[in-house]
Amino acid sequence: WMHVTLRNGGCHGIEISGEGASIDLAESTIRGCKKTGIHCTEKATFTFKKGKIQNNSQYGLVLARGASGTVIKSRFVENSSGTLQRETGCNLTASMNVGIVRRPPKKGIP
Repeated sequence: WMHVTLRNGGCHGIEISGEGASIDLAESTIRGCKKTGIHCTEKATFTFKKGKIQNNSQYGLVLARGASGTVIKSRFVENSSGTLQRETGCNLTASMNVGIVRRPPKKGIP
């Protein structure tokens, strides 16, 4: 898929699950999701190229239970829990990506 904008106020932007399941996204945006931008699990795979994952309520990307993925020339901007959560045994190939995290200072710190 190319030039797709995904928004999901109820759950993940995109969820890929199960051995043999895969998706390729290019020049796309995933933003404003109630949970994670991309949630990949149960040995599924994905490729995300030249895209943006931003302003999601949890992580930009989660890899769990043997999942794997490739992220190339993409931007992760202000996802509330952080850019990435990856369990042991999950593989991620990443190249030339940018992560922007802005968090307010902790209470009592100027």
